[in-house]
Amino acid sequence: MDAVDSSCTHPRSFFTSLPPELLYTILVHLDVKDRRNATLCCRDIRNIALAYPSRIWSHIVARGGSACRTLTEQLRCSNGTPVSVLLSPPYDVLADAMLAIQRHLHSVRSLVIDTKDPVMGRTLEPCELDTILDALCRGQAPMLDSFELVLYTGDHLQQDVRRVPRHIFMCHAPQLTRVSLSGEVDRLSDAKPSCALQGCPCACAGQRRAS
Repeated sequence: MDAVDSSCTHPRSFFTSLPPELLYTILVHLDVKDRRNATLCCRDIRNIALAYPSRIWSHIVARGGSACRTLTEQLRCSNGTPVSVLLSPPYDVLADAMLAIQRHLHSVRSLVIDTKDPVMGRTLEPCELDTILDALCRGQAPMLDSFELVLYTGDHLQQDVRRVPRHIFMCHAPQLTRVSLSGEVDRLSDAKPSCALQGCPCACAGQRRAS
């Protein structure tokens, strides 16, 4: 027991005694908050995290009230390595979450945006759909190969129909081969998945359509 207490009092000496492979395994299985805290308390863990960004930080699942913080922290820690993102934030942090996506869109490889509010359970307002689409039109996506938008709008978009912009991803997504629009896509004036690629002629070659 004294040995355990001593190792907890001196965390760096405890972790230094572990092989790098074990430190890596520990990091992979921690949630984002604990992973970040571990990198702050121990230089050895921080070095491991920096050495393997594509394995430790590249798969981002951002849901619920902590979605924006989780997304922002992992995007920062990924340090430009290609990332896969599943984003389902509550609507009160949607704008901040989409701003984070916009700023790092150049390094996103796969993007899924699920618009069902996981906290309040309500559906998307027209202005909130605009927030999503506007952010996606403000950055190029040179690494993006898969994009999925899951739409939950309720009844309020029936009289105010939206369209996926032709200049989405600033017309630059050369690797994009899969686009999926699902959920209540009948509320969009053009629900075909290919509508998201009409402004990206370089991405249309070899496109695999999804419904």
